[in-house]
Amino acid sequence: MKKFTLFISVTLLSMGISYAQIVITQADMPDYGVVVSHGEDTMQTQPAYDYFQTGTNFNWTPGVPTEHNTHDFHFIDPSGTPYEAIFPTTNMVISIPGQSAYVLESNAGYLLMLGIVDSVTFSSVIVMPFIVPDTIMVFPLTYLTNYTSSSLLDETFFYDDFFGTLYVDSIRLRFDAETSSTVDGWGSFVHPEGSFDVIRELKQANRIESFWFYADLGLGSMWNPVEPDTINEIEIAYHAKFIGLPLFTVRAQEDSTILSIQWVKNAGAGLFSTNTPLFSVFPNPSSDFVTIETIQGNAERIEIFNINGSMVYSSVFADKTEVVDVRNWPSGIYVLRWMTNNRRIAETKLIVQ
Repeated sequence: MKKFTLFISVTLLSMGISYAQIVITQADMPDYGVVVSHGEDTMQTQPAYDYFQTGTNFNWTPGVPTEHNTHDFHFIDPSGTPYEAIFPTTNMVISIPGQSAYVLESNAGYLLMLGIVDSVTFSSVIVMPFIVPDTIMVFPLTYLTNYTSSSLLDETFFYDDFFGTLYVDSIRLRFDAETSSTVDGWGSFVHPEGSFDVIRELKQANRIESFWFYADLGLGSMWNPVEPDTINEIEIAYHAKFIGLPLFTVRAQEDSTILSIQWVKNAGAGLFSTNTPLFSVFPNPSSDFVTIETIQGNAERIEIFNINGSMVYSSVFADKTEVVDVRNWPSGIYVLRWMTNNRRIAETKLIVQ
């Protein structure tokens, strides 16, 4: 049966199959404990692929980028952290250990950037709240969605160090940004780990980055401005289901020179991973029956989705164990979701052969 299904799928692809037009919602944001690994191509040479092409029912096939850097993005609970007192509305922090953190607010209508934590640029950790938060994404996000964002960050902090031989007492940073976004395409994206149904978002960002330092240049201590930088950039993001971060992101200058490419590395191997397992799934991979068994905690229901985000199974999880018949399911990767009080508390991958 599965071989026949695979044959039909390949035949339809050769004839020009239609891809799914997906919708990204708040439910696609990862839960606490999830780690998303990112690869980065810093563009030592410009890619031959034209990332500016788009359309509907489109197939993007850019090839495998060159990996120069790797970063792990940790989705953590802000409660109990120092960020909770500074950002009372935050309910999500994305941390890059040893580098930086992004303090967010996520709800059914939008994803906001509330502040940035810098652990690299200066000798101490610097927390920089936005005066006007930056809208990172709106929900639901789907084809032809349009939105804009005006954000402002203006922070002064004690520096107490030297620039060469010049003693600097304090530093002031100000970022003014205007961003316009539109979802201008949908289709299939051939990622280094497989093919995914995606929507394509085009962002055009205009930023003015200003910098002052408080020091004595011979006329007494005063704020000394540095010539501000005006930055105009383009960001192309391909969104898939159940990842939170864009599956694939291209940053470019206004003249279309590619600056960097980033992609989710563990997208095909299991889109979510929790630090504390709440249930087990076995055998996995499977071709007939799958047993879902509680390890700790309780769930009210279980839901299973295919890689395109369509629910293929849902059941009230009344017992500690449930057996699911997958004999007639198409081969591929599925996401099994554990739900309590209508909230996703854990997820894992399920592979059907």
